[in-house]
Amino acid sequence: MTDRKAVLDKLDKKLHNSEMANKFFKGQPTETEVIDVGDTVMCDDCSEDYTNNDLATGGLLFQSKAICPKCQEKWEELARKYNEEKYILARCPVGMSFKDFVLQIRGDNHFIKITTSKGGRKS
Repeated sequence: MTDRKAVLDKLDKKLHNSEMANKFFKGQPTETEVIDVGDTVMCDDCSEDYTNNDLATGGLLFQSKAICPKCQEKWEELARKYNEEKYILARCPVGMSFKDFVLQIRGDNHFIKITTSKGGRKS
């Protein structure tokens, strides 16, 4: 079974925070939009929707990307080719659906945060 804590530790739990946004936008006022995706599960490569698919098994987590069973082989080949196997943080356990695998890793973190500058970029 995938160890959710280990996966989150590898992701470093620092995906979005105001300090990072302030560095990127160089102190400009920012605005953050939060989108609740609930239990929606989509492949971050092919965008296939697995939200209502409890049968498809397999897939992996590459960095923070959920890669579906159909795209898994391609991603594993590319990871080997470019020596990036270390970025495969988890594989879907045998017998678990891709949907359940993604939801387990996600846990309560089912929000997308988009931070933008209110004033536009300054040179």
